[in-house]
Amino acid sequence: MTSFLIQMRRAIICFMFTIVSALLIASCAPPWQHANTAIVSNLGSKPTAQQVLTSIQKNFRQVSSFHVTMKVDNLGT
Repeated sequence: MTSFLIQMRRAIICFMFTIVSALLIASCAPPWQHANTAIVSNLGSKPTAQQVLTSIQKNFRQVSSFHVTMKVDNLGT
């Protein structure tokens, strides 16, 4: 009975380690962090495409990686 519990515990730990490793390799953030993040900018609540491009051009040389989260309404076919 105790050997079964030890084996089950090892299997669960191995499974959890595999999931965490896959998330780290894929550089994914947990889903609950995406829902609460707000882009803080001085451009207003909904910047235009030109405002976004202008702000990106100003800071482009300092950026080493990008992470984009985009919400799409009415995607269509």
